[in-house]
Amino acid sequence: MKICSTENMQIAERELIVSGTPARTLMNLAAAGIAESLMQFFPVPGLCIAYVGKGNNGGDALTVLNLLKQHGWEIGFRTAYPRIEWSELSMRQLAEISPPPQ
Repeated sequence: MKICSTENMQIAERELIVSGTPARTLMNLAAAGIAESLMQFFPVPGLCIAYVGKGNNGGDALTVLNLLKQHGWEIGFRTAYPRIEWSELSMRQLAEISPPPQ
């Protein structure tokens, strides 16, 4: 397992985005890895509640929820900020969940 500092990860993400990789693609890849790991540790679908911030990390969490829902999980989320303060990408990821959790 490789460990990367927050600063180095931000640099790597910026370089990928500048070179043409959409931020949404990175978000979907990260979420797929997280959801896969969760399902390995918890093979029987259950309930997952995500605590969502207003930035793109919140979008990561929402994307994980969507993937878990597609695999039979019950999902929900709690947020520390009103949706009007969320990043555009996080709002788009919320819209991908059908129907969206309240």
